[in-house]
Amino acid sequence: MRETIELDFVIKGYPGTGRRVEAESDLSQVYRPDLLQGAFMGDAVMLFGNTDLSPRFGWVTLIDWCLRLSGAVAELKVTDEKTVRFSESDDFISFRRSEEKLHVSTSYEPGTVTVPFDAFVDSVRDFVESRLDWIAANFPDAMRNPAMPDVLSRIGQAFPPRTDDSDGGRA
Repeated sequence: MRETIELDFVIKGYPGTGRRVEAESDLSQVYRPDLLQGAFMGDAVMLFGNTDLSPRFGWVTLIDWCLRLSGAVAELKVTDEKTVRFSESDDFISFRRSEEKLHVSTSYEPGTVTVPFDAFVDSVRDFVESRLDWIAANFPDAMRNPAMPDVLSRIGQAFPPRTDDSDGGRA
C-alpha cells in the first residue's frame, strides 16, 4: 500500500493579531513582499501517512509555500538534495532523492519519511494548482499583481504541461 501524501494550508493571518493582508489590501497594488510574505499567512500542512512534518509556525505564507515546494521539485529533478530554509527561523526541511525514492526530514520534527518521488511531485503539483485556482477565484486582484507573472513562471518551471487528461480538463 502506498503511503498517502497530504499537502494543505490553513490561513490564519498574522500570529497574535490575525491581521490578513488579503482582506484589507488591493492585492493587485501591494508590493511583492506583501504579496509573497504577507498575504495568506498561516500554517502549511505536510503529512506523509501518519507522520506529520508540517511547518506549523503560523507565519508561513501560501504563495511562498507554493514557490518553495515547486522549487524543491524542480531542483530535485536535476540534483539529489534540496534544503528548504525558513528565513524567519533556523528551521528547514531536507529533501534527499535516492533513485525513485524521496527521503524527507526536518529540523523541527524527529525522523525521516520515505515516499516515491513521483508521488511527491504529483502531490505538489495538485496542491499548487488547487491553491492558485483558489486564489484566482477568491482574490483575482492577486493574479493581476506585477509580481505574479514571475511567480507563475517559477512555479511552472517545476511542472511541464500534462500529457494526459488527469488534470480534469484544466489547461
